[in-house]
Amino acid sequence: MAQIQHQPDAQRFVLLSDDEIVGELDYRTLGNTLDITHTRIDPQHRGKGLARLLVDAAIQEAGKNGLALTASCDYAEQILAREGRLSQ
Repeated sequence: MAQIQHQPDAQRFVLLSDDEIVGELDYRTLGNTLDITHTRIDPQHRGKGLARLLVDAAIQEAGKNGLALTASCDYAEQILAREGRLSQ
């Protein structure tokens, strides 16, 4: 079972499977905006919707803190734009 861990000091979320990091999402906060800068899933774990779990965690974190969302990461940008969550 995959588990997401937020590491706010490092400005990232990590995805753990059996206590091993199999994915990560990096972000930066710019004023009142959370900018997703990078998502990565280990090749053997791709195609399972895991990167989406990381983006969802970032969306929840932004909402909890009243932050707008942007993405420098192409993958995250596509999701945010498709769902109308991408700030201009």
